[in-house]
Amino acid sequence: MSERDKIHYPIFTYVAQEVVVQIVADELIVLELYGDIENRSLLAKHFLYKISNNQLTKKIIPSNLIKFLHFKGQSHPCICCFFDAYFDNKQCLAVKMTIEEIDNKEVIHLSDFATFRLTQQSKLLVKNINRDVYLEVNNAFILFANILFEIRGSIVNYNKYLLKQPFDKKTIKEVYDKHTRSNTKGEIYQNELFCLEYFAYILEQLQLNNITPETIFRLNGTSMITLLACFDEKAREFVYQKLVLLCKERELLTINEQICYSILFQKITPLMHFPEFSDIYSIYEKQIRKLINFYRKPFPIQDSSIEVNTQDFFKEYLGYDFVNY
Repeated sequence: MSERDKIHYPIFTYVAQEVVVQIVADELIVLELYGDIENRSLLAKHFLYKISNNQLTKKIIPSNLIKFLHFKGQSHPCICCFFDAYFDNKQCLAVKMTIEEIDNKEVIHLSDFATFRLTQQSKLLVKNINRDVYLEVNNAFILFANILFEIRGSIVNYNKYLLKQPFDKKTIKEVYDKHTRSNTKGEIYQNELFCLEYFAYILEQLQLNNITPETIFRLNGTSMITLLACFDEKAREFVYQKLVLLCKERELLTINEQICYSILFQKITPLMHFPEFSDIYSIYEKQIRKLINFYRKPFPIQDSSIEVNTQDFFKEYLGYDFVNY
């Protein structure tokens, strides 16, 4: 199998700036434009907890990150969840996770992918996606942590001035604490601390050449790699090279690469103080917006979906972890 034939994106989700992208096992599920939206699901954090609580896999997650991972029952099985412009419909990408042993090696198996829409009338319309993803445990850790960082990692870029300075974890936390009124014992604040510690860990691994920018990005690392690029030259070169490919040599890219690099293009705001990024953005912004629109793929048609009982569906996916808040 050639490099081009391999699956590049086990899961790629993006919900921001009026764009929703969901890719599963290199298959584009959704690319849609909405109003003001955001991903609100914390299932990725729950999966991290399960990895950290398993004797066979817990050693993968650094101890300074495990302390932020505690059991908290889940109300829905969504790895990516968002509302439409009028908050009438909750639309989600559901998935199950199991830890399995294959050829004497622990792997993370993601299965039973499905899109579902919870309507205002509390009807759950489900469309199954016949895909399976198998990940090395370390890659699963990076994937889930990157998804959580995409949702909750505002602590790192809370103060844009600090993105122009050498990375200083202590200063970033102090500035965030000073200008926010978060409950320091609350889950939102603890998630932000996890994201800060995780960012510092990945930056260190990148500088030690223990991980590549390509790996970080393809494991749902859009926000992560653009912020790393503020502090690391390898990450900055990677981002710029992908944007040049997108803007000037698009014919060399697969459709998924065009889509994912277009999302990367949309996230380069933290890098705009570097002339090469501000120049390429000003020249190609309209073209990239048109490209995203060209590849639009609406949320799966509901006529082909199955209506199911909401609680039964959630319990089937979450088992004993299901909590009906």
